Amino acid sequence: MKQALSQLAANERRRARVAAAGAPAPATRRRPSAARSPGLEPGSLCVRATLLFARWQRCGQGRIGLSMGCLCAGEAAIDTALLDGMILDHMQQRFAHRPPLAGLIGPALIQADQGQRALAQLLQTLAQPHHGLSPREWGELLDALNTSIASIEEHRGIA
Repeated sequence: MKQALSQLAANERRRARVAAAGAPAPATRRRPSAARSPGLEPGSLCVRATLLFARWQRCGQGRIGLSMGCLCAGEAAIDTALLDGMILDHMQQRFAHRPPLAGLIGPALIQADQGQRALAQLLQTLAQPHHGLSPREWGELLDALNTSIASIEEHRGIA
């Protein structure tokens, strides 16, 4: 994950230097081959997983209120550690027919049931290029996790 973040920062600095020098915009330049930078382009799946990890960490600070702003009966809330299991259970059901995905989610769900912050660990695993998923499966799982995390961010007013 540190490697993906440092690569992203290096790409941003390079883009800024190119823009300041008046060279053609990076979008018009030829992109590096996958062999030279496996999974570390700014739009890559490693970086997407790293950004999802950061968003989940921000969501996971504290508890999430369930009363939608109504304080008439006190603030009902859920600890975000419980959300790990709920999200992973949803992912397990969604991808049950896809053995590689279910095989990665299953152990994380067991960890969540044991009270561990398994979703953060899963996102850290997905931020590394070698976890056994094809790029298509990897992207589908990240898309599904993005939807769940975005829903929680919206509920908490994080955006």
